[in-house]
Amino acid sequence: MNWSVFIAALAAVIIFVVTASGISLFGIGAAWWGRIAGGVANLVFSRKAVFK
Repeated sequence: MNWSVFIAALAAVIIFVVTASGISLFGIGAAWWGRIAGGVANLVFSRKAVFK
């Protein structure tokens, strides 16, 4: 399995889990928190793959 495919799949799982949790903070719904968490995870894991 290619590393970039694994990173994308992991980010997708994080998006799903955060969105399914139904969390709502500061008037922002779970869908937006899922997108934010997935984007951050994608950036963090992509940087670790590049700088490894």
